[in-house]
Amino acid sequence: MSAPIISGDNAMLLFGLFAGTILCGVVMEKRGPLKGLPAPAFIFITAALATQVSILPREAGFYDLIWRYMVPLGIAIFLIRADLIEIVTRGGRILIGFIIGSVGIVIGTMLATTVLDMGPEEAKLAGVFSAAYIGGSMNFAAVSEAVEFDDRSLLASALAVDNIMGTLCMLVMMYVGSRQYLKNAFPWRSETLAVETPASTRLERPTTLTDILSILALAALVCAGADALMRTLGSPAYTMLAITAIMVMIGTFAKNYLANIRGEDVLAMICMYMFIAMVGTGIDLQALTSAAPKLFLMVLIIFAVHMLMLFGAGYLLKLNYAELVIASLACITGPPVIAALAISFRWNSLLAPGVLAGILGYAIGNFIGVAIFFYLS
Repeated sequence: MSAPIISGDNAMLLFGLFAGTILCGVVMEKRGPLKGLPAPAFIFITAALATQVSILPREAGFYDLIWRYMVPLGIAIFLIRADLIEIVTRGGRILIGFIIGSVGIVIGTMLATTVLDMGPEEAKLAGVFSAAYIGGSMNFAAVSEAVEFDDRSLLASALAVDNIMGTLCMLVMMYVGSRQYLKNAFPWRSETLAVETPASTRLERPTTLTDILSILALAALVCAGADALMRTLGSPAYTMLAITAIMVMIGTFAKNYLANIRGEDVLAMICMYMFIAMVGTGIDLQALTSAAPKLFLMVLIIFAVHMLMLFGAGYLLKLNYAELVIASLACITGPPVIAALAISFRWNSLLAPGVLAGILGYAIGNFIGVAIFFYLS
């Protein structure tokens, strides 16, 4: 791949291009030849194509800023409305979906190792893939170290497949989450997805500078405090858990004080759209063609069983289409992607329980992956 036209050091130009791409996606979602295409899908595809033709860099300091600051800030901002009572009564069903989806991952992994011969490293592959798809790619690295996955070439191929398939899953979920067929097939309680505060408290006036500064100050202080707390406890990887817990407490016990604040949804969406564009720059089509076909087949089997169990049981349990999409993402991708889609589709009531389910996946995925490794060994 040739050197990109835009240097990774040119943060201001990258910011401008990302903002312009987001603007185009938001506008085209509502009108023009691409009307109806979800803005997150447009943003992701545009960023990915720009990287493949060497316009955007694959790595840049600006991307690190998005990951380190904008993602946690965006989640904290959106969780300002996270009332724990509403999470339990309206969104707690996502945990049921997450559990069903996780069981589907385990069964799919066992089925894949039964019908495919993955060679001497089969148990290790099963361990890392099952862990990665119950919580996210962070578990992939942890379990690969725990099971002493020493075949670097095979590990690199497996990691490429994990990244590519996880990205494709996110794209598919962006698409199906906006399709009318899925909405018609799983319509139950869809009217509760976008939970708004009463018009009397939020619609009487426009967003003010005081609103914006209050939101940014609160979210930034919570992120800083959560980071400091988890570093002190020696668990910086679980900073997202602390952010979620603190913001949920604030959203629950201080909701009357925050009722008149406006503009949090716009700020959160900007942060999450930036994240989606950053993820798009990371996809590697060359890795897609060079990775072992059997690894793709193994992951396809895992995903197929996961989807069949989740959507089949979801129909019987009357989970709606958004709950199923978020539950699946909680298993396969992790909290940042859950937040990005929940914010993008304005599924306000599902963001906090979705992030909590994703964090639960972080916590249990490693144990499940290692357990599958020992079972198959």
